[in-house]
Amino acid sequence: MYNRHHSKKVISDMFSGFLHQVVNIGISDELTYISRREIKLLNSIAFGCIVLISIYAAVNLFVYPMLGIINVLTVIGIFLVFRFNHLRKYQLAKFWFLILLSVFFSVTNFIYPNSTEYYLLCLATVCLLLFKKNYIVVIIIVFVLLATIIPKFYPIESIIVKEVSELRIVLNSVLGLLCMLGIISYLKSIQADYQNQLSEQKNKLEESNRTMERLFAMLSHDIRSPLIGAKQAVEIILLKDLPQERQNRILENIKKQLTAMYTNIDGLLLWSKNNVQKIVPVPENINLVSCFSGLEDEFILQASTKNIIFRLQLTEEITVFADRQHLNLILRNLMANALKFSHCDSNIDIEARTTPNEIEIAVIDYGVGIPENKIGTLFKHIQEPAWGTAGEKGTGLGLTLIHDLVSLNNGSIRVTSERDDKTVFYVKLPKGN
Repeated sequence: MYNRHHSKKVISDMFSGFLHQVVNIGISDELTYISRREIKLLNSIAFGCIVLISIYAAVNLFVYPMLGIINVLTVIGIFLVFRFNHLRKYQLAKFWFLILLSVFFSVTNFIYPNSTEYYLLCLATVCLLLFKKNYIVVIIIVFVLLATIIPKFYPIESIIVKEVSELRIVLNSVLGLLCMLGIISYLKSIQADYQNQLSEQKNKLEESNRTMERLFAMLSHDIRSPLIGAKQAVEIILLKDLPQERQNRILENIKKQLTAMYTNIDGLLLWSKNNVQKIVPVPENINLVSCFSGLEDEFILQASTKNIIFRLQLTEEITVFADRQHLNLILRNLMANALKFSHCDSNIDIEARTTPNEIEIAVIDYGVGIPENKIGTLFKHIQEPAWGTAGEKGTGLGLTLIHDLVSLNNGSIRVTSERDDKTVFYVKLPKGN
């Protein structure tokens, strides 16, 4: 029983995969949504016509040989529709399909009057769906009307004109009506999908606008404030005869403010590039110890102010396979966050665990922790800026950026936190050689 069920599932999956490939012949990313739907509609109808006309051909070759030969030639001609779509000659595929079926159904309706007018009406409906130019639609509709009416009121008296059975007429009528219903249902699904797409794009645009408004509001403060502070500090140095020690402290403060502003701008630019142009990572093997050691130097002044010690618990041979610029920005943001929310006189531990295919990095701080209701949305959108334990303020952009960069480098990120105890950010990245 299991083998029979498994065999049915395999056959069903194979057929679904084959049908998906056929329907998507000629589809490419640069096409618009409407164009893709038109091509899928044409491929779907062409495939359906091949199946249906092939069945008729198998029957007609024994009963109505001439009609059977016409069926076979039509099936061969329909295969060219897929060929043209594959070559990206979409208009040619549509015109060829329209002309081929118009000739086929018209000739069939004249020689073998058997209710093929229903299929001609289906053809007119397909024309309305595939062609935007009114004159083409008008020509096809007029042609279909003539091909439908003339055999009814002016039948051709000829030796090649054959009468068909009542059963055949009923069968053609039913199948023709079913085809029309199928095309109408497909049209309704296109309209519904298009409305959903528009609604989804509208929601994304509104969310993007809200995000940009919040982002610029935050950055207007976070960029302006360091600039004003640095300007005032330079003015003090220029206007007053200060001792060298006082000048050095002011210069250190200027450096600190400019570094914070640089980090904010750097993160913003990369985030903007990722959202507008889509960053393409350039991965390489990177030693974690040297990477963390270089970044640690950037935080010496801030760490010493809060009397915080970075404890690197790494081995020399640990390497990851990632984009170097991305990795630096990921680790810099995690270290800056840990430093920002750590209590004074505490430690920040950096650990790494090796698996066969991945390296899991853990950045652990012993600070204020993260509220449980915020953990679920921490990486999903830009957060409201939070104040650090020493009054530090960021942009709220860091964790969103980290999540995007980690994903770009085929990794993952998660967090665990206990209020007023510790917070651990885990980053998994591909293992280097």
